[in-house]
Amino acid sequence: MAPIRRWFVTLSVAGIAVACGGLTPAAPYDQTASASQIAKDSAGSLKSVKSEHIKFDGTTSNGQVGLEADVEGQNFNGTISLSGQTLKVIGADGKVYIYGPDILTLIPGTDPAAAARLKVAVGTNWVVLPNSSTVTSDLGPVLDLTTVSTCISGLAGLKKKGTSNIDGDAVVEVDDSTGGQVFVLISSPHYPRRIVLSSNTCATASNSGAGTVEMTKENAHFGIKAPTNVVDLASLSAGG
Repeated sequence: MAPIRRWFVTLSVAGIAVACGGLTPAAPYDQTASASQIAKDSAGSLKSVKSEHIKFDGTTSNGQVGLEADVEGQNFNGTISLSGQTLKVIGADGKVYIYGPDILTLIPGTDPAAAARLKVAVGTNWVVLPNSSTVTSDLGPVLDLTTVSTCISGLAGLKKKGTSNIDGDAVVEVDDSTGGQVFVLISSPHYPRRIVLSSNTCATASNSGAGTVEMTKENAHFGIKAPTNVVDLASLSAGG
């Protein structure tokens, strides 16, 4: 019986080896998908995203701007960099709030007494901006994932440029005819990981900025709420 057992085992091992050797692994996404398909998949993946962490560095009509924030629906919580100053900012329920001590650095003033009164009035409260404020208007297209999806869908002259790695995430790069670049996660559901905008990429009459958008933490829960200790900028200005 021993020779029969050895023959059976040998035959089984050989069969497994042949079977495994005959399997052809599926080609990776970056090889099988065309440039247009990658862009389409990337744009489509954003339709299910309800929240995300976004970082933007670039220029807008207001000059050099930086943003890093958690975004949940229309709400956001993070920092904005303007004119060399970094401000803590919260957007909630259609209103924008800036941390009081930060906004004081942006308010010009030549009257020391008035400046002192304003500082006391603001304290460590958050300042709610007027609805007409343009502080975040240029960043609207970056914060709105629907706009980002539309931007990617409208790219033209697409070319696949190969793969790379962004902070541990394997991505495939697609370039468009305006000089814009989209780096898409190779793993499903193929979220856009980084978007590089030239001044002509997705440009509209109200949005002609350029810069780099980083996108992570899709569908994380941030629980963004409006601050409770708030003063109104308009009333402070009237009082000053």
